[in-house]
Amino acid sequence: MEGKSRGLVNRRCIRRFLLEYAQRSRTHRYTRVAESVFDQVEAIVRDRCRAIVHNQPSAGKTIK
Repeated sequence: MEGKSRGLVNRRCIRRFLLEYAQRSRTHRYTRVAESVFDQVEAIVRDRCRAIVHNQPSAGKTIK
């Protein structure tokens, strides 16, 4: 299931958030987001999802 699957994150939303946040918090104006940043965000989201599933009780139907 890993590999070149469709990503978990919406790249357009991540890009917009990063550039808007940088504009509010930094004096330099950024205009681009590197491909490696999307890879980092994707890895963080996947790891967090795995941790959430791992920390669930073995009974039940809902991931909380």
